[in-house]
Amino acid sequence: MFRGTALLLKALREELPPEVSARVAWEPFAVGHAFETHGWTVTPLLANHLDDLYDNLPVHYLVEGKRANFLYALDGAWLTKKERNALQGKHLDTIVWDATVERPGDFRIFEHNDFTMIQTMVKALVDAEIVNAKTHLVLDHLARTLWKNPIHVPAPYLVAEDGMELGF
Repeated sequence: MFRGTALLLKALREELPPEVSARVAWEPFAVGHAFETHGWTVTPLLANHLDDLYDNLPVHYLVEGKRANFLYALDGAWLTKKERNALQGKHLDTIVWDATVERPGDFRIFEHNDFTMIQTMVKALVDAEIVNAKTHLVLDHLARTLWKNPIHVPAPYLVAEDGMELGF
């Protein structure tokens, strides 16, 4: 099964050979409308990022379950006000942040985060009681050329690594 926006699924179907496409279940979703999968409720939220590929709507994912809630916010800059409002009254156990840029001032901040932007958003989410000291704050999508090597971030931030596992 493939899930995605209708435009993305249409583009994928066109790329696959017809005999493969016919064997796939295509499940479009709409931004802001939750769907259920494997015991989780997933709400796609419009991300602050343009997508030239297929004129598609880039999304972040709010994932809610019995054991944990998390926000998967890759490929986007500042959370939009609509995204922030969708989080109101919820507690997030983990946020996976787009952390493309280490320092402020790079032109990529118009579609990606720098570390200072993330810290500012986290403070606002703490103030709103959406995250707390136990929330895992994971940085991903780091551009290796835009961060000093080796990468060091202060606690409580974590840098995503291949095979990384977090417990809830």
